[in-house]
Amino acid sequence: MKFYIKTHESIRSYVIAIADENLIGKKIKDKIIEINISEQFYKGQLCNEKKAAILLQECPNINIIGKNIIKLAKKLNLINEENIVYFKNVPHCQIYCI
Repeated sequence: MKFYIKTHESIRSYVIAIADENLIGKKIKDKIIEINISEQFYKGQLCNEKKAAILLQECPNINIIGKNIIKLAKKLNLINEENIVYFKNVPHCQIYCI
């Protein structure tokens, strides 16, 4: 499985956005919210599961979307089911260190 990873930096911190490769460019709309899995936000470097696992464990601020990246984050014990929001059947989670 492959993921797109993009880093967004600010003066004080940074966030890594990671999406399953097959979701880039899709819009998902449920009853209330529409989420755009945009190239601008998510499409950076294409990487494998090993690289994504390293980044998930090292980065303090993460925005992840997709069944495969969520499954990996759960496998690494970074999140659990109550941390996940679903847009239709697509899981999404944010992890932030304050």
